[in-house]
Amino acid sequence: MIGIFILTIIGFIVILLIFYLLTSQCPHCHKFGVREDSQEETVGIFRKRIDGGRYEKGGLFLHEKYNVYHRCKACGHVWASTRIRRL
Repeated sequence: MIGIFILTIIGFIVILLIFYLLTSQCPHCHKFGVREDSQEETVGIFRKRIDGGRYEKGGLFLHEKYNVYHRCKACGHVWASTRIRRL
């Protein structure tokens, strides 16, 4: 039983490591772990309907859409990604 638990923990750590490496890769030079967030730019604010769940009421909530600009530490390439956060 302990062996299964340890294998599960090791598997979870490996999955997190792979996720980190894939999300921090430069799209230009394809090196891992070189992404650096440089600035954020707000695109807009909008209302989004969220259904009620177990711990929270549903309704319309304000969200902010913004671009995050990333810079590669190795080659200097700059690229952007869009994110949304609830206000």
